[in-house]
Amino acid sequence: MRIVAHRGASGDAPENTLAAFHLAWEQGADAIETDLRLTADGAIVAFHDDTLQRIAADPRRVDTLTLEELQSFDAGSWRHPCFAAERIPTLDTVAATVPPDKSLVLELKGTPDLAEAVAAHFLASPPIPPQRVTFLAFNQETIRRIKHLLPAAPALWLFDRYTAHRLRGKAGLGRWLTEHIASSSLDGVDLRLHPWLHPDLLAPLQKSGKTVFVYTVNAPADAIHCANLGITALTTDHPAQIREHLRLIPGSFHQS
Repeated sequence: MRIVAHRGASGDAPENTLAAFHLAWEQGADAIETDLRLTADGAIVAFHDDTLQRIAADPRRVDTLTLEELQSFDAGSWRHPCFAAERIPTLDTVAATVPPDKSLVLELKGTPDLAEAVAAHFLASPPIPPQRVTFLAFNQETIRRIKHLLPAAPALWLFDRYTAHRLRGKAGLGRWLTEHIASSSLDGVDLRLHPWLHPDLLAPLQKSGKTVFVYTVNAPADAIHCANLGITALTTDHPAQIREHLRLIPGSFHQS
């Protein structure tokens, strides 16, 4: 089972900053995960929220500001004054931190327009080989689009709507997810940690060879549960603690 650092080692450093990404590698993560958004001038940046309110107490939307404007903000002091020098990084800057034997997980936030921009960037000047990138999105059209444009890169649908499918039961939901993913030509699913994570749910996905990630796993008991279920990877804010608890050996995260 592989360990993905959620927005970097975000349990110990401000999320989606170079400090968090470098720390994740130091903590033995197999991959780092970050969120992507477009700026007003078409740059691709690593940022989760649609506005700067939570991070920088500014209500403006990321997509209304230029890259230069965004990088004037302090992206770290909200966690601790020692991170005051942190800035909102670009996709290329994040990718530059990835060691040769590690990988990158990119969540596309927003509409299919972002998929178009990210794919164009990879096709023109890939910051990292697509085979070492896994794409995620909640928006179904967005994740389908990136898979169509960058077929060499694994693409997983982010899923958290268990309640909406409760009448299917665990096995029924597993079959539905498997069929849905196959019909969209996707490689698998990234499931929110939930009491419904059970062999009956996962069996159809695993039997069909689909990749299964689980997010966000911070409790040791949940990590053990995921390991026993045979999932492909778990995403955590605390890669060092989870790895130590599971006594895993750092390994590659390459997808075939």
